[in-house]
Amino acid sequence: MLLHEVKYPSAAVSYCGLEKKAVEPLFLAFFILSYALPLIAIIFLYMLILFHLRQQKSMLDQTRDRTNHAFRIIVAVIVVFALTWLPHHVNSLVSVYGVLPAETWYQAFRVLWYCMAYGNSCANPLIYNYGSQEFRKSFKEAICCKFFRRSNENGTTAETTAMV
Repeated sequence: MLLHEVKYPSAAVSYCGLEKKAVEPLFLAFFILSYALPLIAIIFLYMLILFHLRQQKSMLDQTRDRTNHAFRIIVAVIVVFALTWLPHHVNSLVSVYGVLPAETWYQAFRVLWYCMAYGNSCANPLIYNYGSQEFRKSFKEAICCKFFRRSNENGTTAETTAMV
């Protein structure tokens, strides 16, 4: 391969790695494609949603309140994405363009930053659950499996559910 080389060929341990000239563009592309562009995309698409909500013809007080509520949820989703992934990407860029500390505390922070980044996958349902009663209700219905309905003696319907 043109971009690989044997690292430390005279040492006791050698390995195949990327050439220095290939590392910088690779990590820069990773930052752009996995952080900057997705962040721009979610900001743009969520702003389109908010624009559509605000352009609805019936701007009653209730609709305005729901739009403001949606705006707060959308801002939370964007901020959480930006803050949970940023340390990971900054660490990657510093590893290429700067010098990383070798201390134990820094290694602990690196683990934390990886956990934050990948934990972001769980954040949106939690944000939506916190911000929307309708989402909470739908989420509970999705988690619970409704087996059957039966009528009790006074004619009302009782629902039996079980957790999946």
